[in-house]
Amino acid sequence: PFRAVPVGGPSASCRRSRVVLTLRSCGHEKTQPRTPPFGDGTTSFNTPPGQPHASMRVAVVSMYTPDHRDTRGCRRTRRVAEGLADAGHEVTWLCSQWWDGTDRSFRRNGVVYRGVTQGPAAGSFRSKLPFALRRVGPDVIHAAVSPPGHATTAATTGRLVRAPVVVDWWETHPTDATASGYRKAARKPTRVIAPSETARTSAREHGADGDDVIVAPE
Repeated sequence: PFRAVPVGGPSASCRRSRVVLTLRSCGHEKTQPRTPPFGDGTTSFNTPPGQPHASMRVAVVSMYTPDHRDTRGCRRTRRVAEGLADAGHEVTWLCSQWWDGTDRSFRRNGVVYRGVTQGPAAGSFRSKLPFALRRVGPDVIHAAVSPPGHATTAATTGRLVRAPVVVDWWETHPTDATASGYRKAARKPTRVIAPSETARTSAREHGADGDDVIVAPE
């Protein structure tokens, strides 16, 4: 069985620069500790034009990882997470635990994996997700669209913690939820990222605003 141990060596090269740019475009990349809005409506983590970008605290929300099920969608999420970490951002992946032992988190390739539940359990994961996100205190949230209820909960929590939410619309699974679940996942986030024009069309058919859907190819 898999046991979580620290793994050294360089992380995957950042092949998701479009994702990083999308997160920055949301206007929430931090430059100093979080503070209340100033009188002019700006915040301490809205970087003024011309100033270098600071690192972000990124929460990745996906109950499944490639260690649970080795799908193209899960592998893409891992590449995004490791790419962001390689670019100097602080990345925490909120997932269901698949490793042995009592440790609820560990670091691998620059990414901190934190177990929200002991194993895949959609309902329990969704109910615990808001508390897990609050503990991370993210500047931005990157959520996988499957299961869609988790993406919707991430979007709702994002408003409470004042963090934009980017949903990666990889593919839909009929067993995940009803069509209404995907409609909510398409409409609630700040931005939607799709790997292809076909996926972009799917997101728009489920209700996403076309201007909010960006294609970041594989």
